[in-house]
Amino acid sequence: MQYFLETDSGLVRKNNEDYIFFDELHNIFIIADGMGGHNAGEVASKMAVQSFVEFLNKLEKFNVIEMLNAISYCNTSVYKASLKNKSYKGMGTTFTACHVDENIVNIIHIGDTRAYKITKESIIQITEDHTLVQELFKQKKITEKEMINHPNSHILFKALGTKNSIFPSVYSEKFEEDSFLLMTSDGLTDLINDEEIREIVNKIDVPQSIVENLIATAIEKGGNDNISIICVKFGQEKESLK
Repeated sequence: MQYFLETDSGLVRKNNEDYIFFDELHNIFIIADGMGGHNAGEVASKMAVQSFVEFLNKLEKFNVIEMLNAISYCNTSVYKASLKNKSYKGMGTTFTACHVDENIVNIIHIGDTRAYKITKESIIQITEDHTLVQELFKQKKITEKEMINHPNSHILFKALGTKNSIFPSVYSEKFEEDSFLLMTSDGLTDLINDEEIREIVNKIDVPQSIVENLIATAIEKGGNDNISIICVKFGQEKESLK
């Protein structure tokens, strides 16, 4: 397994409200995209990731159930912080955590940060966006084409830390040799479509170069948001390229 992760503030935003992390102890990759006024989004994403890992580090055993318990713990941490500090009022964050267990990836997901499975032939969005637009599409009130430039495309109906409880989506996916796990914030997917992402991944084939190329491409197309990407290639000896 090879992996690389990087975040960039982009060309427009002064602060980077994204937070990415690799927990080597539990083999978990995490990406969070914070929201809120002032620096609240930045605080929410970092606090969520750190409290999630803090919870896991106290465990004697580890499984998907404990990942869900960790989500509940970090949701409470962010929510309580938003109530105590007026400048943090209403803050929250998306949160996607992928636990790699050999060739099986277990995913806990909230919001519109995404996890993809990419092969030579296809790109599959494993996670489903917790957005108003996605719900309208599921209810057949808008078409897939109408989703693309919908004015409410970034309205989340689910985010970590905005309420006193959270119910994340859970996924499990098998990854074959030479397939890729790509995790990303919407700073990438708003500017580059899925097929373009697949082409870049397969053309370059090396996690570090893939991440750097995707970020550079998003910046060339405007870089109007923070851009965070985690790329994992399966089927090779574990190697950190951070």
